Amino acid sequence: MNHSPLIAISVGEASGDLLGAHLIRAIKQRCPDAKFIGIGGERMKAEGFESLYDQEKLAVRGFVEVVKRLPEILKIRKGLVNDLIRIKPDVFVGIDAPDFNLGVAEKNSKRRASPPSIMSARRCGRGGANG
Repeated sequence: MNHSPLIAISVGEASGDLLGAHLIRAIKQRCPDAKFIGIGGERMKAEGFESLYDQEKLAVRGFVEVVKRLPEILKIRKGLVNDLIRIKPDVFVGIDAPDFNLGVAEKNSKRRASPPSIMSARRCGRGGANG
């Protein structure tokens, strides 16, 4: 690889932040010059991640809280999509928050900002897909 890869990651809650931090650490072992941007929490930031938006604003539970915060969440998603189009990362990784991250991945694919790669923290350690 002739350049330092730029990897965009988006997480929506604390479990995704932990998984994202592990992912960053593993990638850095193989590619120490990799750069990471997107939406992440404190664990990811401790690994050198640059968070463009406050991850806590995406950590919503329940129908009422989601509806109350929906305009802000949609504004963040639109901002992240526009940032990724401008920055052109090599790959996008969405961890958890599928309603948010699948929308980002879809819009990026349509605009060819970066190829998507989706991960999910759901069901980890719960006995498999039906767990």
